[in-house]
Amino acid sequence: MHKPKLVAPNIYLLPALKPSAHCYLIRGEKNTLIDTSIKDYRDHIVQQLASLELTLDDIDDVIYTHCHHDHTGGGELFPNATIYAHPLCAFKLRYQDENCIHSLKYQLPLPAHLPDKLLEEGDTYTNGDYSFTVIHTPGHTDDSICLLEKNHKILFSADTVFVKGIPPLITDSGSIGSLIYSIEKLQQYDIELILPGHGPLEKNVVECLIKLKENLIKKIAQDNKKTIEEAKKWQKSRY
Repeated sequence: MHKPKLVAPNIYLLPALKPSAHCYLIRGEKNTLIDTSIKDYRDHIVQQLASLELTLDDIDDVIYTHCHHDHTGGGELFPNATIYAHPLCAFKLRYQDENCIHSLKYQLPLPAHLPDKLLEEGDTYTNGDYSFTVIHTPGHTDDSICLLEKNHKILFSADTVFVKGIPPLITDSGSIGSLIYSIEKLQQYDIELILPGHGPLEKNVVECLIKLKENLIKKIAQDNKKTIEEAKKWQKSRY
């Protein structure tokens, strides 16, 4: 079993089973879970919480970082939790916007636990010694948020930023231009530790964000070249 890892005082990484997402547990005045993995991984989540002497019933709050099923699908496993999410995420889950949720594509149940409270740009969420500022970071999806603890310089980046500037998948509602905008927004802050939704943690934050932006600009050039080539072929075949 993948065991929880203490990554900062009272913050635990609950490693994901692939292809799902990591969960992060914040222990303070209450027990807060950042993202939920998927419902089918219930036993894995139960075992990780048990190693910390917690049960599913002990989770007080859950924060969805965006609508994708690997971050929201397990929400209903936590019967006592208040669910928080960005308004765009809440609407997508409410109306079962499959183009954005992607659960049916992977033959997984649609997320069933809808958000109870909304988190918008600039809002704060506090638990114990931590006070997180909500940063709306469209790009991977248009509803993506990051959570920044300014005093401790910790960022929960979800699927916005990965280790070494590896670009995330740009899905239906996202765009590379939006993600570059979000990166430049994050570059305004003093961040020393990134806790991503997938993969290893990142401590070389300045270099990571620079590299990510460079990679995305290259990808735009590659995509545009491919589009122009396809357009020329289409024009020749048509005319």
